[in-house]
Amino acid sequence: TTTAQPFVSAIESIAKPTAQTAKAWLQASPSGAYTTARTHAGKVFEWSAHVQRTADSIRQMAPVGDAVDLVDPARLRRRLDGAAGAVVDAYRATHGGEELKLTFLVSWDDDGETTVAAHASPLPPIPSKPVRVETRGAPRANAAAKDSAWVSARAPLEKLQAEAHAPIN
Repeated sequence: TTTAQPFVSAIESIAKPTAQTAKAWLQASPSGAYTTARTHAGKVFEWSAHVQRTADSIRQMAPVGDAVDLVDPARLRRRLDGAAGAVVDAYRATHGGEELKLTFLVSWDDDGETTVAAHASPLPPIPSKPVRVETRGAPRANAAAKDSAWVSARAPLEKLQAEAHAPIN
């Protein structure tokens, strides 16, 4: 008996099951503009705002070649819609209709060849109260652009957070 992979990822509109979390998936992927969204009642919540933010991030990250076209939210949306549909349909076919956390990544190589990818996982539970927030270190190099390289760059901050929440024996 095979166990279903817990997540789904897609490149363009080709989806496949994966064991990688969204974080591990981003870290293993080429750097690019990304956003994370959630579904609500079967639709991507505030989808237009996520598309716009991703287009703005691409613009801030100095795209080349075909990636320049993706600063146009309408063009970007067509590409993101294909990846979104692929991961949502594949996830729900295997795991059912729960609400999802969706991560999207738009990357490009030195020649401007673009890739639009997506990842689907179950929406995590709401954190219990009180929620603690701690701010440390320097901000992202370009806070206007949501660059997936930040996922790896923040690892030292996550280590500090884990140490802060270690059990006392």
